[in-house]
Amino acid sequence: MRDVAKLAGVSVATVSNALNLRGNVSPDIKERVANAVEMLGYAPHAGAQRLRRSASNLIGVVIADIANPHFGALAEELESSASGRGYSVIICNSGEDLARERRHLQTLLSHRVDGIVLIAAAGDSNERIAMLSRIGVPLAVVDRAIAGLSFDTVTLDDRRAGALVAEHLIGLGHRRIGVVSGPEGVSTARERLEGFREALASVGVPLDPRLVIDGGFRADRARSNTQRLLASAERPTAIFATDLMMALGVLSAVGDAGLVCPLDISVAAIGDNPFATALHPGLTTVAQPVNAIAAAAIEALLASIARSNDEPETSTRIALEPRLIVRGSTGAPQAGVRR
Repeated sequence: MRDVAKLAGVSVATVSNALNLRGNVSPDIKERVANAVEMLGYAPHAGAQRLRRSASNLIGVVIADIANPHFGALAEELESSASGRGYSVIICNSGEDLARERRHLQTLLSHRVDGIVLIAAAGDSNERIAMLSRIGVPLAVVDRAIAGLSFDTVTLDDRRAGALVAEHLIGLGHRRIGVVSGPEGVSTARERLEGFREALASVGVPLDPRLVIDGGFRADRARSNTQRLLASAERPTAIFATDLMMALGVLSAVGDAGLVCPLDISVAAIGDNPFATALHPGLTTVAQPVNAIAAAAIEALLASIARSNDEPETSTRIALEPRLIVRGSTGAPQAGVRR
């Protein structure tokens, strides 16, 4: 708070009054304090009573997109795992927006959480790196790794997941395979695509870059871009979607084109939940061990919380093993496939 006061050119008491809406603070002073808070990334603590406590027994969870079934399931498992260890959880949704993610992190700090689990929004910035590097509480990164930071990180083995899909489709006889991927700056999209490409290359099958399209982790974008892919002169015989939301868009585009899966085209994805089995035919997927990911993340976070200040900081990277589940959406390419 002293840094905020110095930058704003006011007293510490004035900063406190402005942030807590007490006293007669002029609009000009409020604006100067707000600007200083924004520049310094300062997050005021909520409530004097909580300030006097050594621990809040609160954990904050910031997820990237609550509308994505994978993240919803992960949030549920994180809450369950933390609750079983005596912690209450505050869940925030960034909606894949970096500015919103930052506001949520500041809010969680103001509520004096003991630690934070972050499923990072798509995109990256020096501002995010700077804020997280000085966040001041234990933090565990889940699902999407963040380059340049040494926090405990728990993910799927995304390269292996992509390779499993490639090996399955190659084994069925597919050679012309399309990929619907997410933003390259997101580790899950990048690693899954690389694992897929490497597995194809290992058996002498190149991945045609013209068949790799952006789905933005959204069903609607995946649908529209897949429609264009399927309208090409030489459409693929199979499509790999790097997450389940995009797979739903791919399947919609397949139906829009009047094609039948897997007779005309095979579809496989990473991410497994009841949607995958409710579809007809069922969707071939790579399952993510959501409960194990959540349990490992909470375990790592609580170990960091328990670590005394004079102990050296350490960080671990845990990549959990994926599992291929073959269902009816994939099959061998048919001779004389309908065009």
